[in-house]
Amino acid sequence: MALKTTELQGVLPHSSYVQDRGTSTTLADNLSLKDNNSKNAKKNLNFVKRVRRFMKLHCNKSRIILLIIFLITISAIITIVLILNKNPFVLIRPLCKSQFGMSSLNQTFNALAKLETNQVDDSLISYNYVDSSGFTGKYRFGEIMLSNLNYYKTNFTQNGTDIKNFWNGSWTGKNGCNSYDDFLNNKLNVQERAIREAFQFNLLKITQLLSSPPYNQSLSFFLDNPFKFSSGCNFQSDGLSVSNVTLAGILASAYLIDPDEVGKALVNSVAPCDNRTSTSLIRYFMDFTGCDFSSDNVNEAVSSFDNVTNVSNVSSIS
Repeated sequence: MALKTTELQGVLPHSSYVQDRGTSTTLADNLSLKDNNSKNAKKNLNFVKRVRRFMKLHCNKSRIILLIIFLITISAIITIVLILNKNPFVLIRPLCKSQFGMSSLNQTFNALAKLETNQVDDSLISYNYVDSSGFTGKYRFGEIMLSNLNYYKTNFTQNGTDIKNFWNGSWTGKNGCNSYDDFLNNKLNVQERAIREAFQFNLLKITQLLSSPPYNQSLSFFLDNPFKFSSGCNFQSDGLSVSNVTLAGILASAYLIDPDEVGKALVNSVAPCDNRTSTSLIRYFMDFTGCDFSSDNVNEAVSSFDNVTNVSNVSSIS
């Protein structure tokens, strides 16, 4: 038998040669990993198929649409509840309606208390209400107003629109109110007297402002007439026109915003906003178009408290 030539003979490994087992192990591991990945991919594919099959059987398009509508409705309800908790009068305002005169003035105070305490129900309005900025009582009195009315001597200095009431001043004892607790607890009906005095105070301020240069106007010129502002806060939603300007609207707005700002707005036709609630003067004017009274009614409301024996009677109609 002929022997193969040296070139055709295979080269045998040397007797001392050791095979590289690591390489073969790595290849085996890779093959195993690929096999596992393939199995996992099949499992994932099967899961996706099962989900699709479930969706196809149980979640047709109409059900998906109903689910989306349900979620949107729930979100809308939650949003509305949160808004109404913060300000219940965003959608429905406590419009003041009454016959001309003292009954209208008392209804104005009632509507004002609702706006100040964010309460729709009269029974929930409390004299000892205190908000986060320290405004106190049924009508949310601040240090500045009670200082203007000489019930209180304040150390308060207003810093921009961020108003805080700390009540660290002193009380004058006017009308038997000697402390913050006296006022908060409405001792001797002091809060009801103070709101009437506040209306009287603001009426005097607005009258003096309008009658002084450079305005030289009379407040009566603006009363019981429609009014149109040229611009102002929230005019996009509230509009610019008021069907009837009443003294109730002017004095309630003066208390809620500022008497000087209200007086200037009547002359300049630019409506400001209440810094605390961002409610516009236009909106307040519209809230009180159904209530009206005279300046004599305002003065009479204050003088009725001069006789202590009349306090209980006035309290019963407030």
